[in-house]
Amino acid sequence: MDVVAAIRIVDQRINGISVGEFGMSVFMGVVMGIQPIFGSGDLAFCKEAAALCPEIVTVSVKEGVIPGSGRECLTEEYRERNTAAIHLHPHEARRRIYEGACEAARRFVSAPEAFSVRPLEAPYTIEIDYRTDARSVYDCRRYQHPSDLIAALNQSWEDRPQ
Repeated sequence: MDVVAAIRIVDQRINGISVGEFGMSVFMGVVMGIQPIFGSGDLAFCKEAAALCPEIVTVSVKEGVIPGSGRECLTEEYRERNTAAIHLHPHEARRRIYEGACEAARRFVSAPEAFSVRPLEAPYTIEIDYRTDARSVYDCRRYQHPSDLIAALNQSWEDRPQ
């Protein structure tokens, strides 16, 4: 997803479950038989990953400093509010990522079934709320497919606001 489109998204849901980019990827992966075992990124990503995939190993390497979701912000305000974060030193981040990835691989080899994600049930509904230029007014779009999650996601990608 391009950065401009991502900044415009207030919330996106698959079958009523609010997900970020990771959640979208997880459910696409489930369709293709891919199990997430490790992820690294900001603290918000790690929380989303743990909520969707309880056994996933995550490593947080940065944390945003402005509290809240930014739901109330216009697009440019949201872009500005998410520029500040506290980061680990790169050497420490690499060390933790390496250790986390090794731990995830060990756990996956010993118990791959522990990393399974419960697939969503068809029919699939994708709902995306986009920011507009008016405060607290969203461009809400909804896409459905009776049997194919990827097709529903493709509809949402092709119809995204420019």
